[in-house]
Amino acid sequence: ITLQADGAISLGGLRTTNATAAAIAITSTSNGLVHVGNAHVDIDANALGSSVTISTALGVGDANPITSSIYELRVTNTTSGNVRLVESDAVRLHRMDQQGSGLIEVVASNGSVEILPGSGGVTSQGGSITLDASAGVADILVNDAIKSAGGLVNLFAGRHILFNASGDIESSGGDINLRADEVAGNNGGKITLADGTLVDAGN
Repeated sequence: ITLQADGAISLGGLRTTNATAAAIAITSTSNGLVHVGNAHVDIDANALGSSVTISTALGVGDANPITSSIYELRVTNTTSGNVRLVESDAVRLHRMDQQGSGLIEVVASNGSVEILPGSGGVTSQGGSITLDASAGVADILVNDAIKSAGGLVNLFAGRHILFNASGDIESSGGDINLRADEVAGNNGGKITLADGTLVDAGN
């Protein structure tokens, strides 16, 4: 499925069972991607191997988060506006590039959030970055860099936050908040950094 427009693209329910890297491509060259209703999940592309690519100028779910059930996600936002998604289960982030001043917020309501290795990671030019998998016994897996040019970086996990050696976090002056084992009860949650992992708040 390919959607392309110069103006805003409003979603009420987009679904595919395509299990390829080209499952869904959405491009708004001068505006953004907008959530308009709750009758359906905005983007449903959760087959094994399915990838969703979103390119916008003025945000993804800027005012109201895009609802999703996505296997793998790529997002580029070039000018302004927030990038906000609420995922119904687990999601794998291949690349999230916020080139405007807005924030990045990905909330997994029933699953883990994984930044894939060699993907380019999650970057923001000033807004905060929040990856939240705290609603259930779920993990955040950081296999590539998270970089914010001044905004907060928040990682909240119901169980573990796990970094490999390439999973650095850098924020040029913004605080970095890591919280594991957020779900009630003793889930054995921990924060584990591989040898060589860098966490730098720039202060």
